[in-house]
Amino acid sequence: MSEEIKNTTETAVEAPVVHDAELHAVISGAFPDVVMVASPQIATYAVKPAHLHAFALFLRDDARCGFDFPLLVTGVDRAPENRMEVFYHLLRTRDGRKVVIKIDLDRVNPVLPSLAMIYRSFDWHEREQMELLGITFEGHPDPRKLLLDDTYTGYPLRKEYEDEAHEYIKRPY
Repeated sequence: MSEEIKNTTETAVEAPVVHDAELHAVISGAFPDVVMVASPQIATYAVKPAHLHAFALFLRDDARCGFDFPLLVTGVDRAPENRMEVFYHLLRTRDGRKVVIKIDLDRVNPVLPSLAMIYRSFDWHEREQMELLGITFEGHPDPRKLLLDDTYTGYPLRKEYEDEAHEYIKRPY
């Protein structure tokens, strides 16, 4: 890797990149506690679970934001750090700009409010995270299992998960 590319990559990871200064000013003005985190490609904002609902409504309904299209919800088990992360990816259809909402959760009791009533297609995405990582989405309209049998126990995407019935054991983390 050339030295120029290497330095550019290191810089992008070290400090948050303001992808759209005007949008960042709007978000920072409305939510001073929300922190922009380092992300080289998509504006990513760390939000506390208590502010998630209000922040998502703001991103959707404020004319200066207008993030009207939900893309995906994903979760990550950070077992060594005893926490989990949930990422909501949103798109603004008028110009293709994207934003990510990042939430840190306690790994022992990962709970956050559901956004399925704000962005309807997050219904299935949140159900998937409930089922595979054990994250609870309070107020979810349909918390039934989506992928696994109702009798299935455990959370397959957690680091310590072992599936003895299928002779599958995850690598140590």
